[in-house]
Amino acid sequence: MQKTAEKKMVQGPEPYDKDWGTGTSGQTENPSPFPRINAWRKQFLNTPLRISADRAMLWTGMLQKNKGKPRIVRNAEPFAHVLKNVPIEIGTYELLLGNMAAPPRTAPVFPEFSYEWLIHEMENAPFEKRDGDRFLIDEEAKKCLKRLRGFWKNETVHDYAKSLMTEGELKGTGAYGRKMGVLNE
Repeated sequence: MQKTAEKKMVQGPEPYDKDWGTGTSGQTENPSPFPRINAWRKQFLNTPLRISADRAMLWTGMLQKNKGKPRIVRNAEPFAHVLKNVPIEIGTYELLLGNMAAPPRTAPVFPEFSYEWLIHEMENAPFEKRDGDRFLIDEEAKKCLKRLRGFWKNETVHDYAKSLMTEGELKGTGAYGRKMGVLNE
């Protein structure tokens, strides 16, 4: 007589069709049924937003060493340098490791895209005092970022894009300091 194989049903700790209160995650203290997820969420929400100068310092330092090299090498080497040298923090609840060149809830600076706005914000509209999202930035990071200003003057993607625009094209872009419809500025 042949034995029939028993079918085993594999099921998680909760039924697959349990309603977890879709859309209520911001309205309850512990939206997840899993304590680890709730603790991770609390840690994340209680971590203040910050700005890190690490990536900007690493990228700029390598670019300064590569002045005579072809553009593709000048960009590839700083990228590799950042990947090898940026500090990585491993949090208590991390399942995946890695970051965008800054710890969780910390904004890295990408000076190659644009830079003057960053200096302007630090000097005239401090990140830590503005309305909305406030970013903490320590004095050492401010000093480091201000030291890089001279290197990035007229060297960013923003500067290059602006150099390709006509006066007419620049007039409609508030980001370039001209008001729409104002001539002869």
